[in-house]
Amino acid sequence: MATPSKTFFFQQKGGAFYLIRDGASLPPGPLDLRSLRGAQLLVDEQAVKPYEVDQAAAHAHLKTQLYAKLGSFGEGLREAWRRGRGKSSD
Repeated sequence: MATPSKTFFFQQKGGAFYLIRDGASLPPGPLDLRSLRGAQLLVDEQAVKPYEVDQAAAHAHLKTQLYAKLGSFGEGLREAWRRGRGKSSD
């Protein structure tokens, strides 16, 4: 079974991060969230709370998405990242 895709959103004021399942139905509210592609969500803060992630999870998601978009070029970046950090795997 495929994992539902998620979109990364962030709170410009407050610094919170969210991974919201694509197609999720959230009630409107005053919380202003933005995606890296410029999408805006105005949602209820309590309704979006289950989608909140910490900075490490947000970073990991974005890194995975970047490598997926870059394909083999991303593999080269990943290997350079590992060598630069002195690790054999991430």
